[in-house]
Amino acid sequence: MSARLPRKQVLEVLADYGLSVYPDTDDPAMTVVSDLKDITMSLRFPDEISNGMLQQLTRKYGVPIHYFYNPNMIPKSKP
Repeated sequence: MSARLPRKQVLEVLADYGLSVYPDTDDPAMTVVSDLKDITMSLRFPDEISNGMLQQLTRKYGVPIHYFYNPNMIPKSKP
């Protein structure tokens, strides 16, 4: 699984998983990702997201990495 994924797909997966995803008001080039436990990161999402960045998101937010590659596997009810 070393293919790069489009930014739009990754951001949609994060939102579908139940995370808040919104532009950083201090830096428009950055995107804020936050969960209910207040684990908040402001990240620069390039046009194509590497597997390394997906692994970072998986470690920080618990999103199973296979959801990024197969978004239809995300349960309809939030985790």
